[in-house]
Order: sequence, then structure tokens, then C-alpha cells
Amino acid sequence: MRGHPVFKAQHACACCCRDCLAKWWKVPRGTPIPAERQRGIVDFLMAWIERKM
Repeated sequence: MRGHPVFKAQHACACCCRDCLAKWWKVPRGTPIPAERQRGIVDFLMAWIERKM
């Protein structure tokens, strides 16, 4: 995964793990992420990738 655009984006946008999602995105640990919230995070990641690539 090293160097893959999605891997880089996840870390740059603090979307790499549930701990980062909880800290930076205020997504509670141990609960499902609602579909609308998932779409928002994915949209944010895609925007980052489009700007950087």
C-alpha cells in the first residue's frame, strides 16, 4: 500500500483508522458510521486525491 494514492489520502485526511476518525472527525468509536457520514468522508478523500494527483 505504500505510495498508493488512497493510502496517502487516508493518512493526510485523518481517515486511516477509527481512532483518527474519532479524534478529528468526531465519529464515535464502536458505533457504525452512518452512510451519509461515510459519503462525506469519501467525498473529502476523493477531493484530496484529485487535487494532489
